[in-house]
Amino acid sequence: SILLLCLTQQQMDQNPSTLIHDGGTAIPHDEEIVDLDFEFDIDVFDAAERGDIREVESYIQRKGTPDVKNQHGTTPLMKACIGGMEDIALSLIRRGASLDACNQWGNTALHYACINGHTSIVRLLLDRGADPDVENIYGRRPGDELQALSRYRQDDTRKLLSK
Repeated sequence: SILLLCLTQQQMDQNPSTLIHDGGTAIPHDEEIVDLDFEFDIDVFDAAERGDIREVESYIQRKGTPDVKNQHGTTPLMKACIGGMEDIALSLIRRGASLDACNQWGNTALHYACINGHTSIVRLLLDRGADPDVENIYGRRPGDELQALSRYRQDDTRKLLSK
């Protein structure tokens, strides 16, 4: 859960009964806040991008879903695709991660695999059924993101997307 605190200390001092809202639950600001898993949620995104399979799998076992999103709508699968972590991507997919989930920019995991030139992950996503025609908010499909890649990697990945 995410705890958003938008009050200054002065505002809370002036009104000691001010409530902090945590995912719809009101918590008096002077009450000790425990069992918030914001840090743990943040860790799963970092773990997915850097390839820490134990951390990612532990998180999924605790939460029961691989489809958690951060404040931008980005999923651990997208982070694995950014970091080039094919084993993490495969684990997340096997556990039911949504292949075509979009973040606030409309990007999918396939967009990020293409943007970062991770051809093996592009292949994995396509083999598992990712949609290569999803447009982001800029009207760009995953294949459109290949322009920034070197010619060699661009051609290799473009062949996969044109199948």
